[in-house]
Amino acid sequence: MSATQPGQQQHLEDRLFHHFRGWAWSERARDTSSWLWDFGYDIQRHGLRKWACKDCILGHRPIIASFTSSGLQNAANHLWREHKTPAPEGEKKSTAQLKSECVLKSNQPTIASVLKLDVNKPTEQNIANSFISRFDKQHFQRMLVELIVSSNQSFSFAENPILREIFGYLNPSVSIQHANLSATAVRYKIIQEYNRHKQKVIEVLRDSPGALHISFDGWTSRNKLALYGIACFFRDEKNRPCKIMIGVPEAHRHFGSTIGGEVLDVLHTLGVSPEKIGYFTLDNAANNDTAMEVIGAELGFDGRLRRGRCFGHTINLSAKALLFGKNADAFEQQLSGAEALSDTEYARWRKRGPVGKLHNIVVDVRISHRLIYLFKEVQRDEINRATTLKLRSKKPLKLIIDNDTRWLSQLYMIRRALRLKTSIELLLIKYKAQWEDENRSKKTGQVTQAKLAKKPRILRDENQLTDKDWEVLYHLEAILTVFETVVKTLEGDGHIRRRKQGWTGSYGNIWDVVLGYELLLNTLEEYKQLAADFPDAEHFRIGINLAWDKLDEYYRRLDETPIYYTAMALHPAYRWDWFDETWAHKPSWVEKAKEMVADVWLSDYAHLEVRTSSSRGDDEPPAKRPRFFNPFEKNSRLPSSIPPYAAAIVVDEYQAWQTDREASDGNVRDPIGYWITKQGRYPRLSRMALDFLTIQPMSAECERLFSAAGKMVSGLRTNLDAEIIAICQVLRSWYRAGLIKDLDPLLKSHLESKLDGGCGTLSDDELALAESKWLLEGEDSASEVDDSTQQQQAEESVSTSESQTTNRGQEIAGWVSENDLSLLNTLDIPTNPYGNTIDLAFTNLPLAEAIVEDHLATSSDHFTLSLTFPDVRSTPVQPGKIRVTTEDELKRFVEIVELGATGIPLTDSSPEELDELASSLVGLLTSAAKASGRPARKGGRPAPWWTEECADAAAAFRAIRRSYLLGFNQDVQIAKRGFHRVVRRAKRRYWRNLIDGFSSSSDVFKAVRWLKSPGAFQPPPLQVDNVVIPT
Repeated sequence: MSATQPGQQQHLEDRLFHHFRGWAWSERARDTSSWLWDFGYDIQRHGLRKWACKDCILGHRPIIASFTSSGLQNAANHLWREHKTPAPEGEKKSTAQLKSECVLKSNQPTIASVLKLDVNKPTEQNIANSFISRFDKQHFQRMLVELIVSSNQSFSFAENPILREIFGYLNPSVSIQHANLSATAVRYKIIQEYNRHKQKVIEVLRDSPGALHISFDGWTSRNKLALYGIACFFRDEKNRPCKIMIGVPEAHRHFGSTIGGEVLDVLHTLGVSPEKIGYFTLDNAANNDTAMEVIGAELGFDGRLRRGRCFGHTINLSAKALLFGKNADAFEQQLSGAEALSDTEYARWRKRGPVGKLHNIVVDVRISHRLIYLFKEVQRDEINRATTLKLRSKKPLKLIIDNDTRWLSQLYMIRRALRLKTSIELLLIKYKAQWEDENRSKKTGQVTQAKLAKKPRILRDENQLTDKDWEVLYHLEAILTVFETVVKTLEGDGHIRRRKQGWTGSYGNIWDVVLGYELLLNTLEEYKQLAADFPDAEHFRIGINLAWDKLDEYYRRLDETPIYYTAMALHPAYRWDWFDETWAHKPSWVEKAKEMVADVWLSDYAHLEVRTSSSRGDDEPPAKRPRFFNPFEKNSRLPSSIPPYAAAIVVDEYQAWQTDREASDGNVRDPIGYWITKQGRYPRLSRMALDFLTIQPMSAECERLFSAAGKMVSGLRTNLDAEIIAICQVLRSWYRAGLIKDLDPLLKSHLESKLDGGCGTLSDDELALAESKWLLEGEDSASEVDDSTQQQQAEESVSTSESQTTNRGQEIAGWVSENDLSLLNTLDIPTNPYGNTIDLAFTNLPLAEAIVEDHLATSSDHFTLSLTFPDVRSTPVQPGKIRVTTEDELKRFVEIVELGATGIPLTDSSPEELDELASSLVGLLTSAAKASGRPARKGGRPAPWWTEECADAAAAFRAIRRSYLLGFNQDVQIAKRGFHRVVRRAKRRYWRNLIDGFSSSSDVFKAVRWLKSPGAFQPPPLQVDNVVIPT
């Protein structure tokens, strides 16, 4: 609206009050912030305020639009409809403006219009088609999801307006084809995939030929969710070891009973029967004892016998005892975790010996900019003095700071410090000289006692590393390297893969646990003798003794479960010979181990009914891999003396195998493959061996899960709930295991597209890359059947899978034709966004039609199938008027008449034929009018409280809802609440006015009788050849 001059303003006000005689300027108590008052006059009469349109007065209209101050939404609609005045930016838009914008949105530009191509010209038509065909909507959405997942962005990143503008700028097809995803769509897809594939996992676990082994551990996410990862280890139908995550429940309390209950719930959800449950690998936490008691009591076994201890946690306890001596856990709890150390923490670390002193030095260097640059300068001087080009090309290194008392980080800190020993010593010398020069007295040239009292901690004598300290660090590094080797050898998953060193083998095997204990204990015993000759190395000697004691404690507890002895005894390269030779000084140990294994054999396997199957013949020798690649493998050689092969007739498989020796048994590196070849000869014993050899020695799989989940729950995604974290990680695991292979393209990464069958052939680098991906996969999709009816005639909607590409829907179409029905839509147009489902509609009504409304938003992943049925019922009463007035209605009327005209008789030679022709024409025109038009409204509205304001609010809600893919969004919810608010206000106003006018009880009855329910709608049955089929 343009500005007006004072004279003109007075003229407009005169016209205003000429139209509104008896009205005056409003005397409102306070100003209103609505933008609409800038475009209207505020007048009142008898306490009633009105808004009068300024543009109507300025335009000299004969009728001036005015609205009450409580209905300003109508004023906004008027401004848009009559004057095209939009709401200012940031203000609420009127329903009329929203509807108009929705229409504009539906008339989106095409590639041809954007590129200014004339599709009537063949050359430009080919160009347009080429642009359209090159854009793959599903591929774009897949890359968008992969971007969000790989970069750990929040789901709402897909709704970033700037990002969408970039997509639209690069390719207009993104917006034209509605390829952008909402955060809700991403989340919905994840949950949908999980529900679709869970049954496949249930079947795989049920059909596994052996026991299902479980491992679980707890973790607290960045957003403070207490999650428990539950991993399952089993063999597939080909006896290949498999691993999957079966659940990541949230445990609100860390009680053993709570944890056990969550594990049982997950097992129950996946339909795992108690007899399928094998053994559990857990850490040493006390609440796991209680959890196993709960699980064992529920599933019918002794939880103590089924519980194996994570070897990695035992090694962690021993390594911490080696480094920090007694009460290592208490020492860890006393640390604040702050970057800088307090004097008290500094003293605590120093009392822990050479490792503590080194920790203090590293911390002081890393928190001081001066020391960091001075340390680099010292290293550069050394590099510049180097005599070879290779040494001079090196760059300065940083000191590695340990992670409090995590022993591997201590090892890396010690290893780097030993490498930079000379530079560290030169740094301290140079820093001491600089500090003394800066603090010398100008009179005496000496550092005063007052200054010495403030000497930096790193320069004080008690904090210096002596030559003996460096020697202790050297030996600690050697011991911890053996610990590191054992951990890395046993933290695998037991799967055979191609390794970096060029060989094929497996890490993380249960039979290596006993060998790992022996190697570590022997190593510590050697250093016990070495430490005895160390002068003033009491802390070192105590640490070695404590580390040995901790290992020996848990080594003696291996007989709490038959897991470890059975795995070693059934390994063809070790058998009982290893025990007889290694434990020759402990015959009671050997006897107890043999009793435990024999008990398991006799109670669980000797009389087992088994179905034998073998993928290789008994005579095919297992692969031989005699090379060794680290000290642990070298130590794992079997004893040199192996009894010769002896064939003896004994009573059962277990005893028979003890004497069944082959010359190649000593070279077996893959006992699982060995026992697969022996299934024909030893069906029960092979079942027992395969069950025990696939138990995990460590709960490392749970740690891998937490690492991946930690990347998912980044600082930008702290609103992720436990359910979505669990589903993402579980689906990722199912895909990597190869259990589900028809992953929706939307959720499949490029790496997965290449693999598409598990990770068995991945290199270590490829596997590491796959570990950091969020992978989702699904089972073969099944056909879906939807039944629906319309009015009084039969109609069916049936979905078929895209996997039947060559014959999609042909059987249904044949049945439709055989029963004289009409198929309303074609067989080759998919009816869901992914192109893998077709909904077919058929009927016995003439002139019926089905249209795939892919632009309408619903909560289903199917497009809306709109069905149009002409009204062919007899009309005993005079029908009401039908209005066919709009352009769309007229177009639809003409189309229906043209389609139905083919069924009208063409002969009119007799009066009867003429009557039939007239009746057909009347029926066709009536049906077409009813199908395309709308009945004229008679009397009042269906609801007496319904107002124009309600209609505008409803239209606004529908307009916003249709603009979103899934039909629900924050904007949709806001519009829905606004619509409900308008309806409630209209109802209150209606009933208030109605009640005020009641004068008798009959008035009450008249007012509420329209509320009577018409009753439930019952769809008609489907009738085929006089056979009634209920629907």
